Amino acid sequence: MGIPYLFERRGNVSLIVGLLVSVTIGTLALIIAEDIADIGIALGAFLGGLIAGRFTVKPLNGGSRGAAVGVLSLLLYYFFIVPALYMARLITIPEVEPSTLELIVAWIVTILELVGVGFVGGVAGYYTTIGVKPAMKPTPEAKPTIPSLSRCPRCGASLPVDAIYCPQCGFKVREVRPV
Repeated sequence: MGIPYLFERRGNVSLIVGLLVSVTIGTLALIIAEDIADIGIALGAFLGGLIAGRFTVKPLNGGSRGAAVGVLSLLLYYFFIVPALYMARLITIPEVEPSTLELIVAWIVTILELVGVGFVGGVAGYYTTIGVKPAMKPTPEAKPTIPSLSRCPRCGASLPVDAIYCPQCGFKVREVRPV
């Protein structure tokens, strides 16, 4: 399996769109209400995973794409979006400095949360499109017909319509059905 299925052609578009949706929802939650920013970021990761998982062949592939959206959005938040919003004075950072252990635990919990929520979103995205994928058209079944041979398969003589045996060579050309 590995990573290559994350980078299929359709997968690239769904992964990028899912990431954009995730980052947009999370950023709006950060700007509008810092109190519920964690919920907004998790909701963004779920919806981004939902979009990223829509175009997959297997549920685990959808979940992996959703988890990738969660991790990538987390990296974008912590290294680009939050510092940019802080420098633009759109958000504030709390005055209390946490200890190193608290920061490490917070990072681990946040990573696990967004990976899990993104994974669930990706699997849900796969299952929401099962009915949408084009279904295989059933092959038309052949109607059972009683063959009306016009020529004998053995000698090639012309046969009457109701013939059971060939009049020339005696070969049985049709089964008699009991009435």
